[in-house]
Amino acid sequence: MKREDGSIPFLGIVARNGYVEWYDYEHAKRVDFHHTFALSEKGHAYYDMDSTLRFIFYSIQHRNSDRDEISLLGDPALDPFGIGKRQVKEVASLFQKAGVDRSIPFVVENHFLGTLYEGKKIGTIGSLLRA
Repeated sequence: MKREDGSIPFLGIVARNGYVEWYDYEHAKRVDFHHTFALSEKGHAYYDMDSTLRFIFYSIQHRNSDRDEISLLGDPALDPFGIGKRQVKEVASLFQKAGVDRSIPFVVENHFLGTLYEGKKIGTIGSLLRA
C-alpha cells in the first residue's frame, strides 16, 4: 500500500488477525526509530502480543551499509513458513505495493533462542510472495 505521498514502509507490524500498521522513514526518524514511539494506541495493543510480526526496512539510503534488507522480529518470524507465513507474505505485499525492488531479502532477526531461521535470510520480496 503506497501512500499518496509516495512513502514506503520503514517500520511496522502485522498482527495475526490481519491488522497492519506501518510508518515511513521520516516518521520513524522523528520518533527515534522505535516501534513503541511510532505506533498508535491500537498498534501498541498488538505490538505487545507474541503473535505479532514486527518489521524494519534497513535501507542503504538510510544507513551506512552496502545492501538493503527487511528484518523480521517476533514469534511469527521464528516460523516464517508455518505459523508466520501469512504475516510474512503480508509484509512482502506491502513492499511490493510500495514499488520496492522485489529482490530485497528478508532476514529473521536473531532472537537468541536457537531456532532454525534466526539470523538467516529466508527469501526475497518476490520469492516470499510466491511461497
